[in-house]
Amino acid sequence: MKFFSTPIKVLCASLFLGIAGCSSDTVEERSAFLEPNYAIHLPEGEGPFPTVLLFHGCGGLVGENGPKQIMDRYAKAANDVGYAAIVVDSFGPREISFDRAVRRVCSGLQLRGARRAGDVIASLAFAETQDFAKPDAFVLAGWSHGGWSVMEAMIMDLSDTWAPGLRAPSPKIYDQVHGVYLTYPYCGFPSRARKRGWAKPIPTQIIEAGQDVVAKEGPCHEAFDRMTESGVPVNLITFEEATHAFDEEDQVEGAVSVYNPDLTDQALKLFQDFLINTDA
Repeated sequence: MKFFSTPIKVLCASLFLGIAGCSSDTVEERSAFLEPNYAIHLPEGEGPFPTVLLFHGCGGLVGENGPKQIMDRYAKAANDVGYAAIVVDSFGPREISFDRAVRRVCSGLQLRGARRAGDVIASLAFAETQDFAKPDAFVLAGWSHGGWSVMEAMIMDLSDTWAPGLRAPSPKIYDQVHGVYLTYPYCGFPSRARKRGWAKPIPTQIIEAGQDVVAKEGPCHEAFDRMTESGVPVNLITFEEATHAFDEEDQVEGAVSVYNPDLTDQALKLFQDFLINTDA
């Protein structure tokens, strides 16, 4: 008798809480699960290169009209300043469609940031094994839900706690990261970043949108305060006229987000400047 149309591995990985019969992944198992969907963008020249890992928002990498451009655009910007870029697709391996992402991930019913933090840790572990990647020269970059996930990873003292669904990796994995870049990161319920400081004070730049009704200023500034209290050097930049996802042109009809090409260009330049200035 067939009870599930989706493999149990996918079902377990998709849920934000464990269910009976679901075991935790090792870092290597999670990375192998994600690896077929990694998109690796390399700059010109001889490596190894400093490397940035990009984590998309809750709408994923494929929208109503096909593949989205936002992560590829930032990956190219990274390549143009000599960085390799790995775009981490958290939805493809889990068979999460755009419609399902909007209904379930964006609403917090599925794949919350704490669980997706395991993708952050596992992808970083993968990057460390790649010949094209310069050791000890990694940047984590997240947008919206991806920013939430990166922040969840950074609040974990991996000596005694880890991402739900992921067995504890070595705390030394943070030693490879020399910068974090967050764009309109989600900080509302059930994000835990408002209550906990970061495990390591890694220089961080944050772009927030002044007209954001998703990643709201109140809870996000609480999270940013916890960061600074734990010693994180934070550079917060506010685009006063921007909405959430201002740099994503693939907006659905009726969305509260508005694409702004001028601010997108500014954001891409700030992203490049951050990468250049944090190159180890």
